[in-house]
Amino acid sequence: MRVERAVDGDTLALTDGRRVRLIGFNAPEKANKGRPAEPLAAAAQAALANRVVGKTVYLQPGQEAHDRYGRLLAHAFMKPQGESVEAAMLAEGWGFQVVIAPNKAHAECFATAEKQARAQRRGVWANTYYKPLLAKDIDGKRLGFVRLTGTIKKAELSRAALWLSLEGDVVLRIASDDLALRGWPVGDARNAQQWQGKVVTARGWLTDRYRNKPAPQGRQRYVMNLAHPRMVELQSP
Repeated sequence: MRVERAVDGDTLALTDGRRVRLIGFNAPEKANKGRPAEPLAAAAQAALANRVVGKTVYLQPGQEAHDRYGRLLAHAFMKPQGESVEAAMLAEGWGFQVVIAPNKAHAECFATAEKQARAQRRGVWANTYYKPLLAKDIDGKRLGFVRLTGTIKKAELSRAALWLSLEGDVVLRIASDDLALRGWPVGDARNAQQWQGKVVTARGWLTDRYRNKPAPQGRQRYVMNLAHPRMVELQSP
């Protein structure tokens, strides 16, 4: 498929009219609905455009092929050499790796690419805006995609998910099916006690699960879903 333009740092517009949201990669957000653009948003969009506009890409749709906006969810590879567009953007530091169920393919490849940018402090890894936020300071002013750091104060396993409560008003949620994946930063991800007291840095979309209504007593307001071990790191206390 031929690319007409880069809508932003992680979305393509094809000449056939379709829009493609790249899987496994999240770039800084452009200005939207009164919110200012995040740092490097324009630079990430330009980097993607320079790589793909006017060129032909091969698309590999995800297991879940469309998002709620009707965009095609796919991996993009440059023709004829087969270079992964997402891996290249991650290696240059134009965003962060993300893994969202059920589209979990190429996670290890993307982790390697991100590691290069992180080691060389490229792009988002050199910008203080993208440093992890402290969980205890989360107050809803910066929802959406973030990285945050905190100590797990309580861990509870239910039939549906593992709930990891951090300091302040934040809880991390791992669905039961995803706990079976290899690579979670504890010996047995289903063992709630092994999570308690750990200091973690998580990445994902932080949402207000009560939509500005009062939270029930004892419940954290803000939740972040983690669908893959690559979305959370263990830190030194």
